[in-house]
Amino acid sequence: MKITIDNLDGNGALDYTSALSGTAPFTIERKLNQPSQCTLNIAPGNIAIPAAGSRVVVTADNGAVLFTGYAVAAPARLYAGMITTGPAYVLQVSCLSDEVVLDARVSGKTIECVATSAGDLLTKITGRAMTQGLPISGDATSTQIGGFQPLAGKSWSQNVAALANAARACYRVVNNNMIFESVGDQVHTLAENDGSFNRVAFKGERTRLAVNDLTVCGKEEPQAYVTELFEGDGVTSVYQLNETPLLERATLLFDTFSGGAVDSQSWAVVDGGGHVSLTSRGLTLGGGQGAGGASSVTAVDAVEMGGVLLVELGGLEVDSLGEGYFAGLSSGTVSPANLVAGFHVRPNGTSMVVAPIVLGVEAGATTTLQTGHTYTLRLRFHCKDRQRVLQSYITGGANGAIELGGQTLTARADLVMEVQETTGGAQFPAVVLYDGSITQAPPSCTPVVVDSVSFLGSIASFELTRPGEVWVSCTATGSAAATQRLGSSAQTSQAKVSASGRLSFYPGNVPTSGTLIRVQYRIGGRAVARMTVPASSPTSSLILTAEHPVTRTSADCENAALALLATSTWVDGSWKGTYTCWNAHQSADIWPGDLLDVEVPSAEISTELLVRNVQIRATSCVPELLSYAITFANEWAEGLSMKMNEGAPLNAWLPPTALTTSTALASLRDLAVTNASTIQIQVQAGLTSPPGGGFEVRRSDWKFGAADGADLVLRSPVPNFTIVREAPVERYYVRMYDGSTPPNYSRFSSAIFVNAATQ
Repeated sequence: MKITIDNLDGNGALDYTSALSGTAPFTIERKLNQPSQCTLNIAPGNIAIPAAGSRVVVTADNGAVLFTGYAVAAPARLYAGMITTGPAYVLQVSCLSDEVVLDARVSGKTIECVATSAGDLLTKITGRAMTQGLPISGDATSTQIGGFQPLAGKSWSQNVAALANAARACYRVVNNNMIFESVGDQVHTLAENDGSFNRVAFKGERTRLAVNDLTVCGKEEPQAYVTELFEGDGVTSVYQLNETPLLERATLLFDTFSGGAVDSQSWAVVDGGGHVSLTSRGLTLGGGQGAGGASSVTAVDAVEMGGVLLVELGGLEVDSLGEGYFAGLSSGTVSPANLVAGFHVRPNGTSMVVAPIVLGVEAGATTTLQTGHTYTLRLRFHCKDRQRVLQSYITGGANGAIELGGQTLTARADLVMEVQETTGGAQFPAVVLYDGSITQAPPSCTPVVVDSVSFLGSIASFELTRPGEVWVSCTATGSAAATQRLGSSAQTSQAKVSASGRLSFYPGNVPTSGTLIRVQYRIGGRAVARMTVPASSPTSSLILTAEHPVTRTSADCENAALALLATSTWVDGSWKGTYTCWNAHQSADIWPGDLLDVEVPSAEISTELLVRNVQIRATSCVPELLSYAITFANEWAEGLSMKMNEGAPLNAWLPPTALTTSTALASLRDLAVTNASTIQIQVQAGLTSPPGGGFEVRRSDWKFGAADGADLVLRSPVPNFTIVREAPVERYYVRMYDGSTPPNYSRFSSAIFVNAATQ
């Protein structure tokens, strides 16, 4: 074994092997998805005392690299005894692997990324920790992740560890190169027939009972899709919703561009011609390359296109004629054609105008921008589904890795785009340029501050928020429906919705008599699912609450439970123990994340064991003799890709019956009330019913079933049906059902609440 230490004093790497003290064993400890640790004792002598931050490299006699890293502090002096000249001390050097450099800078605030690869996430996490790139290899970089958010305040290694666990992968950094490979890519055979297996050194046991009935609880999720109707009287300005909407308010991005440089943790800058800079005016644009995508500022992270998003670009000032794209959401590489929505600022003769962009082309109206004036551009996006990509769950079972979830969910979306002049701090009325919808929104988009073609001017701020998942429209008598702008009065909004479900219209925006007020929102509830293994007995059940990966919906809970069942019912899934061997590096070095393939027929052991920790110990011995103490645990004994806590939240409704597979039909998220009068409500369900099924309407939720019951209103085999009204204030719940016995139903109801006689 050879130990070299570079004290970074200009003398290069020095050989400290002969200075190694035998007062305590030299140790290297490798832990699954954690930095490795190395501890060595050096006898003081003619060689330099290692300095804090010195580079440490340990190699075996056969050239295998056992450890690379840095001394975390100056050596500690440990008393070793008395000698003829007095007390003697040895120097204990404590080292961490190469990650210690990456961990020096913690991550800032990020956005949850969805439907992306582990390799893409690694690049983003690493880009926040260092300016130069880190070579990354390994098959797990291509693993698709349903949803993952690097946590602010966490170190590089903590965020990468969480990502590796979610991907059922293992990482290590050696010689400033990162390996990110799937668990079990490296397999080490321990078989008694070749004489290499040490029976005495193997200590293992199955530590946990098998479970075949699992309930998994997740986060609070949006459940019923509510359409609530009120009728304006020209006086009333406040309306109380029947249910409290699930509001997830959050600021995802905010920047006033007032620093010395663009924040690289938030923004990616492409600027081939030096046209983008920060000045006292904010983000200042001095032209472009004459084409889209060549001079741009975009978010590092893509945003999930679900719920309500508000993009607000403030302090836009035009200096002279030029062209650019602003406050956009891009579905691919930055280019005008990939803009799902945004604003196109361009010359129109001798003046400048701004026009909405929808799916890459101009749509709606335009308005003129005056030189020297300032403007705010707002883009409002509304999708009834908050989750656009199911979470990914990867675990191991008797037949290898199992992966569930990760599917993309299609959805339509509403768009409103407006311009407001704010010159001199004044709040001029907002001008709505577009109020419409798109039939299919992408699951995620990259926020675009600017894509400058030839624009000359500046931007004072950019903000991306989730203001709360409520969408309001008003239809005055004889007029088309108009979306109401929700927000603060400073934004010249028309109304606001409080956390308690109070809809308040601002003065000057009170709905006139006979106006139909339509409010769309979701009701919250705890995500939960109970799954079992088909035809398995006896029943052994367990209730768990998911901690990681984030389990946002009941569909996620189903996938998490099914993935866990693959491990919890595997007879060898609960193995846990230790094994000790010598000089493992001479054949193939053992790292956490490798598998031990144990074949010992005499002890009736035939299984694969997942390595969690490896401790290498060495003493002054020739020839080289390295002890490998290996700790192993399969995934039911010790969780890896899924971290669960036993028990359920107090507000969780626990399903009384376990399912073997998901039976939920699609929810009627696009159900629409096409007309409401004093005598009837006309409904368009938005989907075609399955064979033998239809649409069931009840006066209460969660009571759907084949039995009629007192709250049953009607069943319709066709998606267009009419509900006969019986009172001025009514509540109806609608679900789709199929021809099964008993019938399967939509996962959640679409609710219709009517609070007035209407026209």
